[in-house]
Amino acid sequence: MKKLLTVLFAGFLMLTCMTGNVYAEESALDYNEEIKMFQDFYEHPDTYIFQDVEGNDVTAFVLEHKESFYRDSYHTTDMLMDTVKSVQEEPLPVLTRAASKSKTWSNLKVYYQKNRYCIYSVTGTYSVSGGKITNGKAVPKIVDRKNLSYNISYIGKAISKNGKTITYSIKHIMIANSKVTATTKHTISI
Repeated sequence: MKKLLTVLFAGFLMLTCMTGNVYAEESALDYNEEIKMFQDFYEHPDTYIFQDVEGNDVTAFVLEHKESFYRDSYHTTDMLMDTVKSVQEEPLPVLTRAASKSKTWSNLKVYYQKNRYCIYSVTGTYSVSGGKITNGKAVPKIVDRKNLSYNISYIGKAISKNGKTITYSIKHIMIANSKVTATTKHTISI
């Protein structure tokens, strides 16, 4: 009985130590790049678009945390990266000319962990008739898979705002420690 209690106690201690190491490892994530990105965003809010795992725009959510970011950038970044799954860095807003009928988004990030991401690009093309977008498609391309199993595919489009906007949906599947699936959306307005 004494040996059994000793073994159980030792097992409990070992489990506690292992759990503590996992927590310590998680709390020591390197967010230098993400902190710089959020700092740049707070200085120039029109230059980034942040999306969640379903491709919903969460830029306003990120902007709401500006004050807490300046008080504690590390923990605020950690909290924001629970929600942010993709980042599009946009140049200053420029209207897309209907005559060009295409747009390329380059060096986009899709996160598979809070501080680890793959890089991709998307080229969207569309047709215009009577001053309205009538059709379109997108071609996604992997730029840097970071030595992961990473697949990317075009899953569809949505035309809205009376034919003035087209949004392309892209599906990402990344396998690191586990399978991570995310959808990103990319919009053109004429």
